[in-house]
Amino acid sequence: MRLLKKHKYTAAFLALALLLSSCTGLVKLDLPNADERDLDQSWTMLGKNEQRQHFSLSNVSPPLDVVWKKRVKSTIVDHPLAIGDYIIAPTKAGELYLVDYLTGNGIGTGKVGVAMDNAPTISGNNILLAMKAGPEKLLKLDLRNAEQEYKQNYPAINTSPLIWQDRVYFGSDRKKFFCADFKTGEEIWQFKTAGAVFSSPARSGNSILFADVSGILYSLDIETGEENWRKQLNGTIYSHPVLDENNAYIGTVSGNMYVLYSGSGVLPEQYSAVRRFMATSCISDIMLMSYYAFTNRRAKSFGAILRKALLTPYHSPHPTMFTSPHWIKTCTS
Repeated sequence: MRLLKKHKYTAAFLALALLLSSCTGLVKLDLPNADERDLDQSWTMLGKNEQRQHFSLSNVSPPLDVVWKKRVKSTIVDHPLAIGDYIIAPTKAGELYLVDYLTGNGIGTGKVGVAMDNAPTISGNNILLAMKAGPEKLLKLDLRNAEQEYKQNYPAINTSPLIWQDRVYFGSDRKKFFCADFKTGEEIWQFKTAGAVFSSPARSGNSILFADVSGILYSLDIETGEENWRKQLNGTIYSHPVLDENNAYIGTVSGNMYVLYSGSGVLPEQYSAVRRFMATSCISDIMLMSYYAFTNRRAKSFGAILRKALLTPYHSPHPTMFTSPHWIKTCTS
């Protein structure tokens, strides 16, 4: 018995030493090549796409059964990511949980940073993580090789990073919005805002849209960082803008849902709700949905009322919804 215990402790020690010797504690992932990935089945960034629409073309129809469960030691930020056969779950404690998509079996867990509040972004074989605490806030990992490519020091990052071509965009609590080189993490330009930025950026053509806590929605040139326009809205903004072909949708804690032309910032419509907008909306090709909104609205006609329906005010402070062609799904606490 003592011999068995000794071997057990030795094996545990060696496993721990191996974990500590790695920069992340993660394992190599056998990712499919870029041209072999199912884009609709993959969920590689906040909101699924650069417009942050939280929409899937695959119709996920009820009834839904629990296939597997996986316990994690901290709160999952925003939502898990999916690529190939893997689920990647980021937590507030700065960890990444790697889970087999079909079985729910744990593949690896890595402590990659001190703390993060938003979902990372996957591009190619890399994952880019934004930390709100610690000496280095912007981290890039190679998922195929389980190697760290760089760490860069920035102010606390309170948004999910947006990757476009060879650049990455994110906001901070120091009243600054940054554009950095995706390959190196080095700053390309920065833009001074009126307040801290908790609103993750979204892309509309050659423009990048985001908001700050002072209630201003910004549109910047995606290449130069020059301001296209800004719009002062009523109420603090924590949610990120959701975009379609022509419009930007965003809610504030004052209980207003705004619809703006993304190209000009002109505000054709504004709607009032009975509660604050803390969570972000989701959109499909026919509907805009949002927590605490007074109506479900038809996106293509700039908010024409489809039907009045007060959505239930769930207890979860920042719930994330997602839509498929005929259904809307969400979680509550």
